Amino acid sequence: MWGDHYLLSRICLHRQFRIAADDATIRWIDDFADGKRIGRIPQDIGEKNRETGEYVREPFEIRVFDSPVELFKAIKEKAYLKASGVDGCGLSRVVATYDWEYKGGKINDSSPDGLWNVELHRDAQGVWRMGAAQGMPRGYDAFNPDGRADYFCHPWNYEIKVGDKGLSLDAVWAESPHTLNEVGSTFSIQGFDLNYVGVIIGPSVTYREGKIVFNEKASCNKRAVSKRNGSISYAQSNLRNELNVLLKRGVHGLYLFAVDPELQAALKEAASK
Repeated sequence: MWGDHYLLSRICLHRQFRIAADDATIRWIDDFADGKRIGRIPQDIGEKNRETGEYVREPFEIRVFDSPVELFKAIKEKAYLKASGVDGCGLSRVVATYDWEYKGGKINDSSPDGLWNVELHRDAQGVWRMGAAQGMPRGYDAFNPDGRADYFCHPWNYEIKVGDKGLSLDAVWAESPHTLNEVGSTFSIQGFDLNYVGVIIGPSVTYREGKIVFNEKASCNKRAVSKRNGSISYAQSNLRNELNVLLKRGVHGLYLFAVDPELQAALKEAASK
């Protein structure tokens, strides 16, 4: 009622139980997402019923892939499997940092398919680079969505059309079957849980001299990197938050690939220790 007085208190949420993993694994993801460090990836052994020996919580799986093509295939395999019990299969998607251009509702004149794509190619030295190599056939191939071993090209969320229309912005992106060949972003996946998530970490997240460094110049997220009032920049915290959202979408597994060679090497080393 107007004029009544109420006692209010503030609650600080330190942990969400979205990720079904042991404490060490959750700490590893937290440290990486916060830009603190990349330590050895823990080996989660899961939890079993002492009497039956059956899993009551499957081991949380963190994998680092050498190729975005192979990462995408692995996530699609998880998505195709029917969920049963605690195995965490089904409902899996690939997402990426907002480091590739996207203009929703507009045709991309620079791409032969007219789509806004997450596009990478592998050079002669085996290093994955942004975009397509010179002279390389470009664009998303709907008839061969898994693409070639040296070329990755998948549309951003809401780009693939079904019939005459695309996915309504009111629809849940991750639950629509035709979006399996798209790449999600914080805009389509924030607040939504997946069983397995594959994260392609673009060049806005780098690794230099043992530290995670956020490179705002490599981000295409103008709202995240633009200065407020012309002078105040929140780019570092915004990019850190973007990474945090993407890394924590998977309940049962997290698959990783990084464009920055030094970050990719650090992740591979963390997985091999």
